Amino acid sequence: MPRVVFVLGAGASRPYGLPTSKELRAILLGTEAGDRALISLGISFDRIVSFLGSRGMRDKPKYGELFARATEREIPTDLNVARLFVDAALNGFCGSRGGSLKNFRDRFFNSQRVSIDAFITKNPDLEPIAKHAVAAVLLLCEREERLEADWYQQFLERLMRGGSHDGEFGIITFNYDRSFEHYFKRAYTHNYLSDASLARKLYRQLKIVHAYGCLGTLEGNMMPPLVMYGDVNTFGNAVDQMDLATPAHDSNDEIKGLLDGVDRVIFIGFGFWKENMDLIELDKKNPPSVYASAFRLPVTVMEDVKARYPNIVFGSRDDQVLDFVLSHAVFA
Repeated sequence: MPRVVFVLGAGASRPYGLPTSKELRAILLGTEAGDRALISLGISFDRIVSFLGSRGMRDKPKYGELFARATEREIPTDLNVARLFVDAALNGFCGSRGGSLKNFRDRFFNSQRVSIDAFITKNPDLEPIAKHAVAAVLLLCEREERLEADWYQQFLERLMRGGSHDGEFGIITFNYDRSFEHYFKRAYTHNYLSDASLARKLYRQLKIVHAYGCLGTLEGNMMPPLVMYGDVNTFGNAVDQMDLATPAHDSNDEIKGLLDGVDRVIFIGFGFWKENMDLIELDKKNPPSVYASAFRLPVTVMEDVKARYPNIVFGSRDDQVLDFVLSHAVFA
């Protein structure tokens, strides 16, 4: 069993170009805030244009102005690009199998839930359309060049100093993106180019569980379908490997196994939605030490969390994830 378990929320992936729950919501709804989110995440306009072209949107009248401005470097703020992207991703799906995209957006907006998972918990009939939209947006945001530095690098340096770390660290991620595992698989591969078997061994010593599934396997054979990192054109293959709002396959048992007898639990970039906290049950008789980053976390939420985990130590509400990691001995 691991000595230390990291519990990752959307904020843990944000330094690597993946959206927070709030940003994802805005993109799915296709609001002006969604366009601002795409710009803040560093999504290139040509990446979006390329995807729209592959979806056959070039001859669609409502995409005419967008393609006419395809040579612009930055995402235009007056074209509602986020809405057009999601519309194109779900073109041919809505109506035939997934219901109306307008219905999905109206109900998601009116629910006023920030988390798409929390929303789908109460609206399971919208799960098919939500999974397709979320998969497309997150694969758009997965980019090799964004997997650089920040807190993953700090954790890598700790692992490299220690050498073998079999069973020492467990990771429970509530994110669908694969930034964490892809970063470490790539790093180990290039640190041990002359010994591929050692690279694989060290990578596999990281016990990683995706609570709600993920965008797809990054290695393997035909089943489940391979979904390469950031390959937005294969987002349809990711859908069956995601389980919005419900634990994926045997992940609940795997989560319990990782938390059994753990010494320290570290929440990183976690929003503390009740639906997610319900999966993180800690030993009350012999509770582990608990730490959590708290960037812009509402004080009321922090109080609710303390009621569930009385010994939790929060970082500063002004500290980004990297600041939290550097100011607390989370990798010790």
